[in-house]
Amino acid sequence: MAIITLNNNSLSSVTALPSAIDTGSMVKLQSTTISSATASVSWNSTYITSTYDIYKILVTNAIPSGDGYDFQVGLSTDNLSNVGNIDQRTSGQRMIINDGLTQVTSTGDFNQGGVDYTHVTDSVGSDPGESFNGEFTFYQPSGSSYKYWTMVGSNGHSGAYGGFYCVGSQIKTTSAVNGILMKFQSVNIASGIFTLYGVNN
Repeated sequence: MAIITLNNNSLSSVTALPSAIDTGSMVKLQSTTISSATASVSWNSTYITSTYDIYKILVTNAIPSGDGYDFQVGLSTDNLSNVGNIDQRTSGQRMIINDGLTQVTSTGDFNQGGVDYTHVTDSVGSDPGESFNGEFTFYQPSGSSYKYWTMVGSNGHSGAYGGFYCVGSQIKTTSAVNGILMKFQSVNIASGIFTLYGVNN
């Protein structure tokens, strides 16, 4: 059995693991914590490459700078020079319940095509305790066929609702997608954590 050695002098200065160490199928690539007004969070071709078949982005406690704004995602095939100018077909469903425990189920809220940015949740609140949380999965963004992504999430709605959201999208381009951008519609992100993972099949 070979002995694996690190070239760095101390563990605190390790910048990369030796290739002999298995890092597993899901690898954390980058994380951004926002604590002051920021227009958007994005990942370009430095991160979105052919290295991984699947990319996941976890959004935790994202709060808009104003009350009641949609959360959006845009994709790019030119390293974020242009975002959202891709032929995409997106559909979603929301299930929400209000403070009076009345369930409101609404389908087809997110049927979209030819839009700049896809809305994945509506009217995220900014009152104490309200935020958007979601898990995005992007399938083979560097592949030669159409691209697909899904999102499952929940939010505190500005209308005193708690909501579950499920969205799926077909991106009708055979070009590689190498940029992903997330933001709130019309306002800054006040706070939140955005973490990117690469997944090997």
